[in-house]
Amino acid sequence: MPPARRGPGERGSARRVAGDSTGPAGAFAAGQVLDVAPGGGALHGLAECAAGPGDRFAGATEDELTGVICALDRAEAAACSLKHAAVAGIADLAQRGGLRTGCLPGRRPVRRRSDRSLGFFLYGLSDNGGLDDVEDSLA
Repeated sequence: MPPARRGPGERGSARRVAGDSTGPAGAFAAGQVLDVAPGGGALHGLAECAAGPGDRFAGATEDELTGVICALDRAEAAACSLKHAAVAGIADLAQRGGLRTGCLPGRRPVRRRSDRSLGFFLYGLSDNGGLDDVEDSLA
């Protein structure tokens, strides 16, 4: 049976695992405060601090490390949702004609770039069109 999911409102975080979690990653153990914290930049920063010198998580238990991994998944999801919201904001600006940069739709370079040609996507930019890399597959 797979382990229960961890995080806010999840079964895997409903109760603490037996034993003390006194190390730097202890707050990420099942049922502890960072195990049920919502994702975000602060949670990511706390995970970085818990990693310690050399990012090795010295002295952390399996339960604590599992909590760190789950917490970082939540932090990554929070960052990703903000990134997508910013992309949507760019799209809104484009629809209203409010873009001022030269690299977005409507202000493309005048000349075509040679590395975007069909040959590049088929064989790459080598002297022989990348055929050395795919010789066996062409036989």
